[in-house]
Amino acid sequence: MKELDLALLSIKPKKASGPDGIINDMLRHIGPAAKKTLLAIFNQSWHLGHESSRWKEAVIRPILKKSKDKKKTESYRPISLLSCLSKLLERIVNSRPVWFLESQELLSSTQTGYTAAPKTT
Repeated sequence: MKELDLALLSIKPKKASGPDGIINDMLRHIGPAAKKTLLAIFNQSWHLGHESSRWKEAVIRPILKKSKDKKKTESYRPISLLSCLSKLLERIVNSRPVWFLESQELLSSTQTGYTAAPKTT
């Protein structure tokens, strides 16, 4: 539960939802019973070694590039909107090896990027 609470504190509000329609603001305000259920789903996913195939689906949205003609297709770039639940689980899973590497001092002091997992200590 501690890992879930830390991950919930670290997710960014006001982010778009994926195909399931669940947004980070909703996740940040779930009650204790919903947290317990969500944790059970995440733990089952962890023990089975895979996540829901629905969490791997994305909604592709075109975003107009700055100062481009909105009538031309090349003026847009696609973005993929993924499930916030999937990203939350990913944040929790990522925190484990990062915590281990940091606690064992296996990361170089010059390593500054790609270690943005929430602290679990």
